[in-house]
Amino acid sequence: MLFRSNARADLGLTPDHALRATFARNTFNRRNLGVGGFNLAGTAYRQTSADNTFRLSENGPLGKRFFTESRLQLRWADTASFSSVEAPTIRVNDAFTSGGAQQAGGDHRLEFEAATDLDYVHGVHSMRAGLLLEGGRYRSDVSSNYLGTFTFASLGDYLAGKPASYTRRTGDPNVSYTNLQAGVYVQDDWRVHKSTLLSLGLRYEAQSLLKDQRNFSPRASVSWVPFKDGKTTIRAGIGYFNDWLGTSTYEQTLRVDGFKQQIGRAHV
Repeated sequence: MLFRSNARADLGLTPDHALRATFARNTFNRRNLGVGGFNLAGTAYRQTSADNTFRLSENGPLGKRFFTESRLQLRWADTASFSSVEAPTIRVNDAFTSGGAQQAGGDHRLEFEAATDLDYVHGVHSMRAGLLLEGGRYRSDVSSNYLGTFTFASLGDYLAGKPASYTRRTGDPNVSYTNLQAGVYVQDDWRVHKSTLLSLGLRYEAQSLLKDQRNFSPRASVSWVPFKDGKTTIRAGIGYFNDWLGTSTYEQTLRVDGFKQQIGRAHV
């Protein structure tokens, strides 16, 4: 079940500058997740979530040659999972999976994003500079396989009560952390000729979750219109790109680090 609501307001600060504010809220209530295929009804679980987003943006010219655009976003969200049956999982290869889903807990996140771009045009040059700042605070107690899973190699082994292995996740599922990441860039689109556009740019990024902060990303591209009718454009580009470390990946390294939580395996 999905419930969605939103609101929007536009305000003219000056004849040239506009301010826009929007708010959106989505709530979900998903039932009977995890059922289907070899998974029997007892392995179902329910998941609820609420996601709220507030956005604020402003844009307009500065003088005759500058144009600026800025935006701010705040997002806060909660999710929670509930198993229909609280019991160990029994998995029989190529036959069925029964018992409990072993899905519990949830997470809470509060995130922000602030960015601004400044454009400048002078002669054959169209230049842009920008700044991006993102961050968030995260808290989670997601739990899975906390009662253990028996795996049987075949239906015959299950009837004989001979599991091939047993796994269980033990320890404290609670984790909390913060993340801050920033990026700044400059770019110049240079009209070398009426048929040729050369773009040069440099971007720098840093993130608090990583020790390595030497993340410079140069890039260049060229566009050429070989014929006067303008119907054909040839483009080529080269660049070096970095990407943020995902918070979900970092969260897993905190949770299953061999000390806070462990995944035990045994052949039985």
